[in-house]
Amino acid sequence: MVTGQSIDIHGPAVEIIKAMKADLSQLFQEATEGLGNVQYTYGDSVKILEQTDKDIHVTFTGGSKDTFDLVVAANGSTSKTRSLILDEQVLKDSYNFLGWYNAFFSIPSRPTDPKLWQCYNSPKGLCIMLRPHRNTSTVGAYLCITMLARGQQDPAVEDSMEKGTEETKRMLHEYFENAGWEVKRVLEGIDHAEDFYMSRAAQVKLPQWTNGRALVLGDAAFATFGVGTSLAIESAYILVGELSKIQSSNDVPQALQKYEVFSPIICESRRTSTRFSANCISAVCLRPSVKKLCIVVCE
Repeated sequence: MVTGQSIDIHGPAVEIIKAMKADLSQLFQEATEGLGNVQYTYGDSVKILEQTDKDIHVTFTGGSKDTFDLVVAANGSTSKTRSLILDEQVLKDSYNFLGWYNAFFSIPSRPTDPKLWQCYNSPKGLCIMLRPHRNTSTVGAYLCITMLARGQQDPAVEDSMEKGTEETKRMLHEYFENAGWEVKRVLEGIDHAEDFYMSRAAQVKLPQWTNGRALVLGDAAFATFGVGTSLAIESAYILVGELSKIQSSNDVPQALQKYEVFSPIICESRRTSTRFSANCISAVCLRPSVKKLCIVVCE
């Protein structure tokens, strides 16, 4: 049996709380960073993984080395650690770019901002979105670039993302400067945003997630559109539940095999979450009636 329990979320003892992903991430960090057995390291990444029957030896890009009982790669759909864990045959055709780039950041709010998620489509596949935050001092801003087809990449966007945040912001200024609507306000805000990041909308489909004492989790294992945060939390819960049952480090590989049982839930989620981006933010101009339909679908 996989650890977990079915709960009727509509029952009288259940309260549903909606939280932004950034707020949720902060809650997790605040709850764990003070623990004696948790260490946060920034500006470093895994370079080499060497597995034995008893542990995993890790070499980091910064040059340091360490040994662990288990390695979990939970570093997103473009995870570089994934290729260190799973072999080439398993990884074949696993990453599927949906043809949509997204930039996320916060900008100062205004008294006239509505308490609604606003979406503005501009020609050439550009989209600007504004949404309210839980706090009243900022709103969430989104700049989206949509390609004409799935899998199609924009070389200029790819190049700027590889070069870093400042070059990516410069590229967005160039792409959106004449987009209209609230673009002037949004581009002014992007220059001062400290929470800026840009990503590629993608799906990851793998036939397996584990290899010995290492595994991929969340978007690194099964990136899907719209429900990635929920699935990542659920899968982490199941993984920890199985690890809590082991008697010694020797049992880690067996616990990871039980984690694979989560796969049917992911397959079900994929059936309802795709073909979303190309329809909601088109690279061509849509009739107003179609735009209204797309916004309803997005919500």
